Amino acid sequence: MDRSRHIMVVVGLLIFAVIMIIIDYLVPIEITSDAPAEIRRAAVEQGLPLIGTPYRFGAKGPVAFDCSGLIVYLYTKAVEASEFKLPFEDAHAQELAHQYSSPVSDPMPGDLAFFQSETGKITHVALIIAVSEQEFLLLEASGYTNSVEKRNVEKNRSDLFSVARLRLVKHY
Repeated sequence: MDRSRHIMVVVGLLIFAVIMIIIDYLVPIEITSDAPAEIRRAAVEQGLPLIGTPYRFGAKGPVAFDCSGLIVYLYTKAVEASEFKLPFEDAHAQELAHQYSSPVSDPMPGDLAFFQSETGKITHVALIIAVSEQEFLLLEASGYTNSVEKRNVEKNRSDLFSVARLRLVKHY
């Protein structure tokens, strides 16, 4: 009896192990985390050659961009050769701010700057490409200049809603 009970336990454990392997294969684990430095750096590097590209509301690139279209395009390119992916296929500035990013207190290049209207609605997003004590250097698709451009902005602007790091998904 003890031997048959032992065999049943071993068989049960083997069945359990096989089931876990099948589940792991069929249902990959996805972990959401803040974009690592190398991905943020790649987003900045992808963006600099786009300076001068025309602005067009709703455009997602590569021949024209609006502000959120530029961010989605840059990060899509930045994650192409990595184990990360974007948790969305398309997103507007409001969604990027509230659903797909984490606020940061120590902004770095590749982080996002979100701007708000007088009513508090997120109306603009830009990529931080450099940080100084008083200012951010941003890369943005601007309807004011009708192009992708670099622009210095003071950190204490009243319309700066937040500075955040894009969250990405990693498969295990």
